[in-house]
Amino acid sequence: MQNVVKNLWADSRHIVFEARYCILIATILYCGSCLVSWSYPEPFLFLNEALKKLAAQFLGKSATSFILRLFIHNLITTYFDMCVFVLFGLIPVTIAVLNGFMLGFVIASAPGVSESNILSLLVPHGIFEWPAMMIAWGIGIWRGFGYRFSKTHTTYKERWLEANKVFITVVIPLLFIAAIIEGRYHIVKELFP
Repeated sequence: MQNVVKNLWADSRHIVFEARYCILIATILYCGSCLVSWSYPEPFLFLNEALKKLAAQFLGKSATSFILRLFIHNLITTYFDMCVFVLFGLIPVTIAVLNGFMLGFVIASAPGVSESNILSLLVPHGIFEWPAMMIAWGIGIWRGFGYRFSKTHTTYKERWLEANKVFITVVIPLLFIAAIIEGRYHIVKELFP
């Protein structure tokens, strides 16, 4: 069993290393689109409705329900972006850009919230969630297109299995920790009403 876990980790590290440039591309796209919508939020007013619908899914939930719902939501979206619907890498690219636009728009639209408050809200869980998302999008890009530039030529099924290894060993733990940290306000509210 120990050898299986060790091999799984070794394979995951190798796959992340293999996809490193695609992960970098996903990171640049996410950060760049975030800066664009933060600097120029007016063209992104259409996001208001989508963000309200998303927020409505999490309002009024208990701490456990909030954390589980958030974890499952992030788990499903990253799995689809990384392992299922890559469409030559276009879907992970599109999702990375859209998520960046949403974050930048939220930051720009937060009324009367200082930059330090924004950082205190985003960074604690973002330290875990952002790498999980960047790796997922990058692996999705690599699966769809980037593998063509790698030294090893694998089949679609082999790349899918490799993506699943990274998903299990890297993405799931990071998203779980991020969900718990993001639910910290709900936990405190329940412990100290």
